[in-house]
Amino acid sequence: MEGKRRKAAPTGEPGAQAGAKKGGRKGGQGQASHLIPTLEGLRNKLLDLTTRNNLLNLSLNDKRTRRLIRFVHSDLQGTLNALCSGSALPLIALPDPPEKELQEVNDDEFEAALAKARVEDPLYQQILNDSAEDKGISPALASAEDRLRSQVREELESLSKKKRGSPNLARWAEENGISPSYELPCKSGGRSRKSTGIQTLLLGARLERVAEAIRKQAVSSIEETGNNILYLTFGGLTWNVKDKELFAPLILLPVEVSNTGARGGARNYILRAVDDIPIENVTLRERLKGTSKNNQYSETLPV
Repeated sequence: MEGKRRKAAPTGEPGAQAGAKKGGRKGGQGQASHLIPTLEGLRNKLLDLTTRNNLLNLSLNDKRTRRLIRFVHSDLQGTLNALCSGSALPLIALPDPPEKELQEVNDDEFEAALAKARVEDPLYQQILNDSAEDKGISPALASAEDRLRSQVREELESLSKKKRGSPNLARWAEENGISPSYELPCKSGGRSRKSTGIQTLLLGARLERVAEAIRKQAVSSIEETGNNILYLTFGGLTWNVKDKELFAPLILLPVEVSNTGARGGARNYILRAVDDIPIENVTLRERLKGTSKNNQYSETLPV
């Protein structure tokens, strides 16, 4: 009995081990087939799928432009290739427009504005009525006339300064051979133009302020949370929620902005990729998946 038991033990052990291994593989495959979707589901639940998320609703209006820099006159593929290959690209500002002398107020424009002011100014009208019976121009009316003339001239000169101080950047860019359009080409075939910098539609002082604000915000996020929140985006999708048009980026490349020091009195900034692999906007994909149940959108992003 003992001998049979001894013989039975070896024959039973391999069978048990094989069964355990075989059963383990089946169990492992089964667990993996359930585990991966479960992890993906948990990850997706952590995504902010509301329109408060910049990945779903990136505002491009003037009030929030201090949080982003849009670039123009560039080849998307060439820029992406340069950054993914390790190149650092400088942020390029528009050349500063030449200083213009303050133009004198046009005489015809001044006389028209003065005539309008005489009619609309209640104090002048009162003095004019009170001195209607006086012979000649009364001292009070002459004083009121001088006051109106000074007031009108100051207003016209102030308006001229504002017009001169706020140049049309799109027109100024075109005058310097720079296309101001944000609709950039993406050359999928043939050779892409080698990118030597990222052209912006901002003057030097403005670009410096915006770039520094973005750099500080990105550095602060890394120091406080360990997360890089700065991305260069390529392409965008315009979509609608309850008749409200939204804009979402499609391709994201994590980057960093660095200050390379001052040159000619202005600080210079460069952009460098922190990863050589661009990623899709997963948040947008998951949001569209959720809304596709109502046959409103396709689950496949146009990338």
